[in-house]
Amino acid sequence: MPVTFSVAIIDHDKLARNALKTALTPYSGTIVMAGAADNFRDGMTMIHTYTPDVVFLGVGDLRQGVEAVQSLTKRYPRMSIITSSCQDNPEWILALMGAGAVGYLLHPFTEEDLHITLQKIARFLVTPATRALQATGSIISVYHPIGGTGTTTVAVNLAAALATGGAKVALVDLNLEAGDIGTFLNITSSYNLGSLTKNIERLDNNFLMSVMVRHSSGPFVLTDAPESDENLSITPDRVQRILNIMKGIFDYIIVDCVGPFAGCNVPILQGSSLILFTTTGEKPSLNSIKRNLIRLELQGIEPDKVKIVVNRFIPNPDPLAKDATNMIGNPLFHVIPDEYKDVVDSINKGMPVVKLLPHSRVSAALMGLARNVELTLKSKGWLEVKNKVKALKG
Repeated sequence: MPVTFSVAIIDHDKLARNALKTALTPYSGTIVMAGAADNFRDGMTMIHTYTPDVVFLGVGDLRQGVEAVQSLTKRYPRMSIITSSCQDNPEWILALMGAGAVGYLLHPFTEEDLHITLQKIARFLVTPATRALQATGSIISVYHPIGGTGTTTVAVNLAAALATGGAKVALVDLNLEAGDIGTFLNITSSYNLGSLTKNIERLDNNFLMSVMVRHSSGPFVLTDAPESDENLSITPDRVQRILNIMKGIFDYIIVDCVGPFAGCNVPILQGSSLILFTTTGEKPSLNSIKRNLIRLELQGIEPDKVKIVVNRFIPNPDPLAKDATNMIGNPLFHVIPDEYKDVVDSINKGMPVVKLLPHSRVSAALMGLARNVELTLKSKGWLEVKNKVKALKG
């Protein structure tokens, strides 16, 4: 864990509090102990004074624990909350993680349990500003020119699936007309995309991360700006600046964008490593893809980075892959089955379906999409390296 960070402990249980302090002692090279408190009121005073990066919060009552997590994450959005309890209860874990906690440490814990938790936290702390110069992250746009094809469902679940493997993932709502990521993930934040664009002169790694909200499913989320006056500050050059900084912080930046190739969609799509053109399996939808692919190519978008994803597919006697290839002249990148009930259930609970119902058919397909994306980006990177070497030799 190369990142140094500060830790505070709030736990009324003296034995649990002392056990955690003792267990953290071997990490003194990377962890600074901000302090410990035996009640939430004193803990809040300590946090206000020292603003630690991580808080271990002991939970003895579920309702009070959820309220405490919500209070901390609302007031200190950059702070990582690890809840700890002796309750080995999925309901407790889901409720606390849903409130904004990023981890759940079960007492009594082992050295390995604590080490895994600390490794996870270290990965998601703000990296030094110098990393932004490297800009190694990949932008993946989930796109449709009109909408109504499930781009938000695909974007939310793709972000959660990629984060499952330990990658640092950003999820950005740039559907400026009808952004729904906050609704899908049950996120109500005081800050959003407009908070960045209105204060663009202050934009750096730390300011960016203070605005983003980390969802319990893994990704860091930047919601849309719901107020029309905030939208006025969202311009293509400012969006491009935000995405460039994100590329220096995150491994993957998943962007939910809908609308014509104009305005803010221009820097988004031009800067994307992959564009997941999301459609449905009906023939009219498939027929329209060819026209849209031609339009994108005429605007300078490389055809190789546009991948077709068919969402809400209902099997029928005609083989979809053959029909789609004949109609649009391109092979399908991925197909996601229509599992309406599972997806709606996940939206109502504010949790991506890949996390809420990991064994459902739609979750398996979405996890498969994430694997395809990772493999495609890896092969694309290797091809670029080969072409550079070839150019140098030539």
